[in-house]
Amino acid sequence: MKTEVAHVSEVERRVTVELDAATVDTAIDRAYNNLKKKVRLPGFRPGKAPLSILQKHFKAQIEEEVISELVQTTFPEAMEQQNLKPVSMPKVENGVLEKGREFSYTVAVEIKPVIDVKDYTGLKIERISPDAKDEDVAEELERYRASYAEMREVTGRAARMDDSVTFDMEGFIGGEPYLGGKKTDYFLELGRNMLLPGFDEQVVGMNPGETKKFDLAIAADYGDPQAAGKTIAFSIDLKTIKEKIKPELSDDFAREVGEHQSLDALKETVRSSISDRKKKHSENNVRDQIFAALIEKNPFTVPPGMVEMQARNMLRDVQRMFQQQGLDIGALGQSPDQLLEHYRASAERQVRSALLLDALAEKEGIKAEDADFDRHYAELAAMYKETVETLRKNIPRDRLEPQVMERKVIDFILSSAEITEK
Repeated sequence: MKTEVAHVSEVERRVTVELDAATVDTAIDRAYNNLKKKVRLPGFRPGKAPLSILQKHFKAQIEEEVISELVQTTFPEAMEQQNLKPVSMPKVENGVLEKGREFSYTVAVEIKPVIDVKDYTGLKIERISPDAKDEDVAEELERYRASYAEMREVTGRAARMDDSVTFDMEGFIGGEPYLGGKKTDYFLELGRNMLLPGFDEQVVGMNPGETKKFDLAIAADYGDPQAAGKTIAFSIDLKTIKEKIKPELSDDFAREVGEHQSLDALKETVRSSISDRKKKHSENNVRDQIFAALIEKNPFTVPPGMVEMQARNMLRDVQRMFQQQGLDIGALGQSPDQLLEHYRASAERQVRSALLLDALAEKEGIKAEDADFDRHYAELAAMYKETVETLRKNIPRDRLEPQVMERKVIDFILSSAEITEK
């Protein structure tokens, strides 16, 4: 086997592979012999069909099979000969297969760019404090109270923001019905702007049994093309007003929320949860700052195939999430190609970041040690409330290595960074 490589770009090579006639002949003969044992042709006993008949009926099929076999069996060796490690799906251009003659094919492969990472020490980083403040705890407890609130119908007063109301509604745009015509027993939580901008304010102040007609002008840049830039004439008949009756913060409430013996215990749980969220947010923010700085200071060509694969992986994740929730991703109003294009910029950033971290790890000799994996398994066990032993059985080390290495490289960068706490 002979191989020649052509330098197309920083990240692309074209490798031509030539196989001698003896190798080609052996592969063709083997393919026809296997076919002869399996094929059944009228007028011939099994395994006795002449080669000329087989060639007449199956020549194209055999050529396709032989070419596929030759490429699959020789491609890894060709890459090894040229010391190439493809990072995306190779593109093969086949030659003509003919018995008694050499066969050649050409493969376009993408490789990692050679990156000499620079300016990664002394980065200026702002780190957000993960501490949970008293006001953070108070806001979270208010959300708890709201989620456990009872809805009670009220009379003797007008609707206020934060009330929930039901009403019959009709809307028209230039005489044409809006939202498909009259709506009966429409439910709305005032103050959340769930219907149209300015609509809630029109309902505030109404009493049950009251009818109100009003025009609502919608801005031209509003997201709904049916309403954007239009004036909608509404008529609504208010039926009921309900308000949320929130439970008092007490030890009894704490016991109802979860396994807490007192309100103080609930507050500590809330404080810990907020701190964990803030810590994660702070780590992600630091990570984003590091990636942004490295990308800005180290321009290089990214293999397009790697970006394409990452974008498709991101799209598959979203599709899987929609399926798990019983939803159709088509509801987003975009085709798969449009969604793929939407993810391409994020995918390129992720690929750039990963390549920079790999190059930096190689330059500084950073490797994942047993202790690094032990720490990661312990953190996952705490997060998922599983034993470390169970996770080791279900998640092999090679799947965790990218995360472990990323963390080690980031810790290395932070060791020399100028960090400002916020």
